[in-house]
Amino acid sequence: YIDFMRPALLIPFKIQEDFVLDKQWWLKAARVSIQNQLIAFVLLFFLWDIYPFISPDAFDTKLPTLGDTVVSLVIFVPMSEIYFYFGHIAFHKSQWLYDNVHFFHHEWKAPIGISALYVKPLEHILINLPSLIIGPFVMGSHITIWYVWIVGSIMKRVLAHSGYHFPFFFPADIHDYHHSSGWDNFGVMGVFDDFFGTNINWLNSWKHLIAKRYSNQDYPIDKILAKNGQPFVDKMDTSTSTDTINGENQSQSGDDMDLE
Repeated sequence: YIDFMRPALLIPFKIQEDFVLDKQWWLKAARVSIQNQLIAFVLLFFLWDIYPFISPDAFDTKLPTLGDTVVSLVIFVPMSEIYFYFGHIAFHKSQWLYDNVHFFHHEWKAPIGISALYVKPLEHILINLPSLIIGPFVMGSHITIWYVWIVGSIMKRVLAHSGYHFPFFFPADIHDYHHSSGWDNFGVMGVFDDFFGTNINWLNSWKHLIAKRYSNQDYPIDKILAKNGQPFVDKMDTSTSTDTINGENQSQSGDDMDLE
């Protein structure tokens, strides 16, 4: 709705402000999304018959404690991150997988929420679904923990593809850059990107300076200042000075400034 109506009040929070959503592209994304949800439903239908053999108490009427739920969710995070990062980067480094499978997802240079499921069935089965269920499946978690994890993960993925950076929300700029550039930021948490250096272009871009959770409405202003290499005060981190921002902007290349 927001991308169709483009209300003036929200446009400043759009990461790629010049993007205009085409109705036919949205309908295509909707069809692909529904198709992939049906695939997930069929696979989970069969998984539900197998899962009790792996975790006999998974459907027990006795609910897990809050402590067990929190511990499980914390363990799920690195398991999902490891699978998704290496699976995702493999689909980029393999020319065949990228050209014939993953490029389909990258047709959205400026992603929107529904494009989170805009993938070929092969990628959905090999990357999206396994990275979502690997934690609960390996841990043999109670079904209610599955629900909490899956709902939270799907919301996170949709938000990462939303194309907007609203106050208090996780910054979608990180994955938005992955779509606009076609490289960098392969993981969700960014840990492996930092370790393996698969975010060098991102870190040399002005866009990473504003990829943070805002508790105010300063994002549109900071975006203009950062894009033009102007200093701004990071109110989320008082230790960050305008000199630091200037230094980082001066190190950027001219080519990076043309990535918008």
